[in-house]
Amino acid sequence: MKQSIYISTDIEGVAWTSDWDEGDDDCRIYQVFRTIMTVELATLAESVVKPSKIVLRDAHGSGKNVLKRMMPKYVRLIQGWNKEPTNMMRGINYKKYDFACLHGYHAAGDSGLSPLAHTFSSDSFVAFTLNGKLVGETTFAIYTAAYFGVPLVYVCGDYGAVAEAQSINPHIVGTITKKFNGRDKFMLSEKDVLEKIKSDFIRAQNVFYKNKKKFNIKLPEQFVLTLQYVDKNQAALHAATVPGVRQISPNTLEYQTNDYLDLLTVMRLMKLKIRA
Repeated sequence: MKQSIYISTDIEGVAWTSDWDEGDDDCRIYQVFRTIMTVELATLAESVVKPSKIVLRDAHGSGKNVLKRMMPKYVRLIQGWNKEPTNMMRGINYKKYDFACLHGYHAAGDSGLSPLAHTFSSDSFVAFTLNGKLVGETTFAIYTAAYFGVPLVYVCGDYGAVAEAQSINPHIVGTITKKFNGRDKFMLSEKDVLEKIKSDFIRAQNVFYKNKKKFNIKLPEQFVLTLQYVDKNQAALHAATVPGVRQISPNTLEYQTNDYLDLLTVMRLMKLKIRA
């Protein structure tokens, strides 16, 4: 019987990325990194150790980055965006998955861990915190998977993304493609990243099959979200229009809830740009 695997992919954490133009589909250089992204994903898919059905969520920018012709035929691709609050994890709630993975993820906005550090949009948001802790897209992805009962076993991306994942669950296996802070700064070559993706992902699966409980996490009982906007006018407009949101500074809003899906639903509204 085939197992089901879910993968969410971004681009800022793939090999060599260090400039915004490299992930911008309006720039010529983007095509190079789109290909790097796709090759890494194909390697990830081909490193699955048991027969599997793979659902791949294309979660960067337009949501239409992955080159379908370069992916194995057994990979189902979810591209584009809709109004679901699952956002970068769209499709995680469609079926029961054995486990999930993140690819190409990056450091959180305001972390200082990458020149590409951001959470959802560097143009719109400075930082997100959850229960007093700075968080990025990695945390929201892991919590979203956990909410739907899917353990996350593997993360590939920059140092910030892997460190963030392992702060939630140290058993998560990570492939660090680059590190921009501290003494040991580095950017792995495309070849080295592909080799590490294969070996690390196989190791993650072996650990998972030996003891699946290692990858289960318990969500917090309460969620206190703060969102700091770049534009204080957007903060004021959202405070006036989104129910339950409280303004705690000119640029920052807070929302509290006991239900994670409710948090995602309200956060989606908080992220929409309001025209005055």
